[in-house]
Amino acid sequence: METTLLLIILIALALILVLLVYVVDRLMALEKMTLNLPSFGMEREAPAGNGDTHFGSLTGQQLWDGMNGKPIEGWTADTFHALRPRYEVVLGKHIEQLFQAGKSGKPLPPSPATIETLRGSVASFIPANHAQTLHGLGARSNSEAAAELADALDDVTEILYGRTGLDLRRPYSEKLLGYTGEEASPREEAAGVLPEEAGER
Repeated sequence: METTLLLIILIALALILVLLVYVVDRLMALEKMTLNLPSFGMEREAPAGNGDTHFGSLTGQQLWDGMNGKPIEGWTADTFHALRPRYEVVLGKHIEQLFQAGKSGKPLPPSPATIETLRGSVASFIPANHAQTLHGLGARSNSEAAAELADALDDVTEILYGRTGLDLRRPYSEKLLGYTGEEASPREEAAGVLPEEAGER
């Protein structure tokens, strides 16, 4: 009788132990599911995208790669060709952003950078070495003559435009440095005479 009672108690304890393990396991699984819900606690940030719908899901380096001619799944070469006029605006603003950040003493902007257009924002990528060059030229423009920086600025921007299949119609040395290839003499500079005015004399 005592043996039977002891056996029943042992079986009951074993069942309780199994049930306890099961309940703990289910609670842990439920906790993981709850933490993964977007509405639980703080909302998780949505992946960065474009406000300009013309670029669709193309952002950052993927957009840069596509404009460089690399195959992107779901996108054709003709589509990238059609996007180039809009991308030229994005690339130009990104170049100016990097240069102006250096000129104003700000740190190198993060990559990809958010570029605002008339139709929304676009995540734009420029390779780190070119981005650093543009930023550095901006910083140097505060203390060095435009003529000393013009070639380097034109070189890096021509590379960026060339790799993305764009025509560079106006040199960035003229756009950002005001350099036209002509320099006023020290006497003319002191008198405030511009190079084109000097040529008219």
